[in-house]
Amino acid sequence: MASAVTQVLVWHPCRICARMSSPFRKHGSVRQCGPPEISGYRAYFNNSARPGLWGVATYVRHEPTTVNNAVLDHPRFTSEGRAQLLTWPSLAVLNVYMPHGGRDGHDLVYKLEVLTLLAEFLFAWDGQPIILVGDLNIARTSQDLARPLQNQARTMFTEAERGLLESILDIGLVDAVRHQSPSASALYTWWPYAYSARKRNVGWRIDYVLVHSSLAEGIRYAEHLTDVDGSDHCPVRVVLDHPLPRENGDRVGVRWAGSRNQASDYTA
Repeated sequence: MASAVTQVLVWHPCRICARMSSPFRKHGSVRQCGPPEISGYRAYFNNSARPGLWGVATYVRHEPTTVNNAVLDHPRFTSEGRAQLLTWPSLAVLNVYMPHGGRDGHDLVYKLEVLTLLAEFLFAWDGQPIILVGDLNIARTSQDLARPLQNQARTMFTEAERGLLESILDIGLVDAVRHQSPSASALYTWWPYAYSARKRNVGWRIDYVLVHSSLAEGIRYAEHLTDVDGSDHCPVRVVLDHPLPRENGDRVGVRWAGSRNQASDYTA
């Protein structure tokens, strides 16, 4: 994660949302931080109770009004540090690392429980326009993985998982990448390490930036940064025009990006 975060700094992001942050946190006498300190950013972590596993981290230029690490009412999900909600007066960002479910499906029930709770949370949300950023560990359609026929009914592509993801979108969220590239193929964010899958582009699109429908017209760019290495995932970069007050009272347009994700800002 550290290498990927360092590489995306070239865009001077407003926010960097990352998963698997726990290996970079302090346990006992080990220094507690994410990648090396980033000048100009405030860092917020939600660490797993189990050292070295899971966890999410969010780096921001503009101090949030609130930070909530207990977003969903699910003890296991909360203990694994898999979500973080940050709010500003005119925007909310939810950084999520969804459980995989297990290759053999042993944890699929847990994953479906969390997806259901996430849908319920978003349906009930009556605050600021929200952006959901995360590794959702689901390929949305057959367009979103290299080998859909071979993976029918397998974890990350079951009808139950995909149906719950669609229910989340139906609440009023927009898939930023598909909003910009509705018919593009071979757009992936994750590749297995084996068999030179990334080099051959045999992958899955499982990392998303889902923006509130009221913000969708502000999407300027939505792309996968496949040249950024350091992980089996690549970052998703989304540029979104949205006013956000600076600490000095000026306003900026937010260029927002996601999953091992990032965003930039510019003076509006």
